[in-house]
Amino acid sequence: MTYTGRRSRFHTAPSVGAAPLVISLRFCQKSVVFTFRDDKGVLKDNQVHIAAACRVLYASLADVAIIALVDEATGHVRRPNRVKLEEFLAVFISKKLAAWERRFPESYYRHIHRLKGWPYNPNSTARIPVIGKMTNDLVYSRLAPFVLQEMQRLTPKDDAGRRKHKFFQLLTNDIGLPELQSHFKALDAIFRGYEDGEYKSFYKHVNRALPVHPQSPDLFSDSPFEDWAERIK
Repeated sequence: MTYTGRRSRFHTAPSVGAAPLVISLRFCQKSVVFTFRDDKGVLKDNQVHIAAACRVLYASLADVAIIALVDEATGHVRRPNRVKLEEFLAVFISKKLAAWERRFPESYYRHIHRLKGWPYNPNSTARIPVIGKMTNDLVYSRLAPFVLQEMQRLTPKDDAGRRKHKFFQLLTNDIGLPELQSHFKALDAIFRGYEDGEYKSFYKHVNRALPVHPQSPDLFSDSPFEDWAERIK
């Protein structure tokens, strides 16, 4: 947060993860400093109006904080949202585990190796461990909000650090799997636009065209999946 002059404009970072909480705390600290210095009469003439604004905003924040604490304690806000989240996830994630069958196109792995400059054997299904992490990033985290987090919860790792089932075995036939195939088509179009060894440029393009969805609840968002869910109605 920065103060830019007489018009009292405060600039904050975009709302991402815990950033809003940090920004709010810093703003409260700044407000306390301004009001304290105003009470002491040590502010400059061009700072007095800032202190006045801080008093109003700080009082408003206190009211909001009290309401939030009551909602948190009573579950007034979070319980309905949890129900909505469970309903949304049920559209993507099936209660029954599907039998394994190939869902990832061979071209997906070929393009990753090509853009990374790695050797590739099309006759082998063995994958280096980093491919799994890249797939979580390139595919599952961009499929829909909270889907990756829920699949990780439903298929925990064993003592050897392996998962017994593939994530795509949890996807529903009517929504989950079609969305997965649609995602692969979009990825393939982006893959084809880059030459061998251009993974960094490809990844920047993916972040613009297919951004990562939130995978953890956002304290400052009542229902982060509702806008996205309009697509599957």
